[in-house]
Amino acid sequence: MKKYEINENVAHNLMLFLDRVELKGLKEIQAMNEIIDCFNSPIENIDMTNDNKTTNK
Repeated sequence: MKKYEINENVAHNLMLFLDRVELKGLKEIQAMNEIIDCFNSPIENIDMTNDNKTTNK
């Protein structure tokens, strides 16, 4: 699985776009729910103060 870092501006723009999308079927509703779930439940926080850039959970 690939992971992507999305900054606050891109996340905001994506949510603005999704707010304007007309949902016409169950697959679109499921896709929208999965995207929103990703924004509401981040996997990890990265400690950028450490030279090793360790992951904090």
